[in-house]
Amino acid sequence: DMYDKFIHLTNYSINKRNEDFEFNETPEELNGHKWSLNMLWKHFEKEGINKFPIWEEIKDIVVKTILCGHLPIKTVFEEDVKSDYNCYKLFGFDVLLDESLKPWLLEVNNFPTLNHKSLDRHVNEVMIAEMFNILGFHITEPINDKKKAAIIDNTGLDSFVDFDPQMYMRKKSNEQLEKEEDWAKGKPGLFDEDKLTPLDVRILIRAEEELEQTVNFTRLLPCADGRKYLDCCQVPSYSDSLLQHWEEKHGYESSQGREVLGRLCREGVHTKDFVEKKKKKVTNFVLKK
Repeated sequence: DMYDKFIHLTNYSINKRNEDFEFNETPEELNGHKWSLNMLWKHFEKEGINKFPIWEEIKDIVVKTILCGHLPIKTVFEEDVKSDYNCYKLFGFDVLLDESLKPWLLEVNNFPTLNHKSLDRHVNEVMIAEMFNILGFHITEPINDKKKAAIIDNTGLDSFVDFDPQMYMRKKSNEQLEKEEDWAKGKPGLFDEDKLTPLDVRILIRAEEELEQTVNFTRLLPCADGRKYLDCCQVPSYSDSLLQHWEEKHGYESSQGREVLGRLCREGVHTKDFVEKKKKKVTNFVLKK
């Protein structure tokens, strides 16, 4: 029926006006207008449908969609962002499954709506909390010893590490610039352990810390077969290449990679390009457990 607009759109803002529309106020039940992803997977399981190929196709769609905008995103980031600490983005992907369960991208929401309805809150509150954990917010103002002790006591932390903006600085040393020039020329062996620069180590530390905080999130890049995606980029990225190399070497044994980073941190490799007056504040930097 081409004249029944409610059966051709899954958009909530349209469907809610239908007289037969049914709100789903019970997130753990298969009823109403909207299900959580977990409930969809349970429905597939009940119907004998293997969810894993579908999910892999959806992840592939997400990665390729982001790569379509990789160059302008990279350009704006390099022009406007002054610190690697304060930049993140949450996108909303609308994906349609056809009668063969093939996923199709409908649209990408630059500012996804986070509704307050019970089902949305059931999903979004957990998602937002985990997103902030992955981002790794710091207390950026100076904290005296008394407040540090109180924070450690109230949170159960083992220690408190002062925030130092140099951990996220984007200014590159001459050593780093020369290394990236060699990388652009295709020089081999640049990502070997003994060739890692202070910036390399800091990039790897942040990547491992972010990964450690994931529970329901899945990191799409870098991944075991991520090189096929990087080859699609209009302009190669040094950082992406570094992370992909690290994933290929340590992805299946992440504990070994983290041991390497821990040792490099104890040796102070990650702070060798810091201004001297700041250096003492970060020598106790440790990976999150």
